[in-house]
Amino acid sequence: MVELWNLEMAIARQRAKRAELSLKRAEKMLNENHGLRSVLHSAAGYEPGKRGRKLPDGGC
Repeated sequence: MVELWNLEMAIARQRAKRAELSLKRAEKMLNENHGLRSVLHSAAGYEPGKRGRKLPDGGC
């Protein structure tokens, strides 16, 4: 039972660390004058030159 709890805690720590890194990356992009659109493209999995999901022009 203790091993299962330790495993669950380790997984939770990994998720928290990933979320923290994602937040730092998004903040860095905003601070580098790339704007919100770059962050949204990143979150949507946008890759220039590839077909797929696109964000509408005109944004915020």
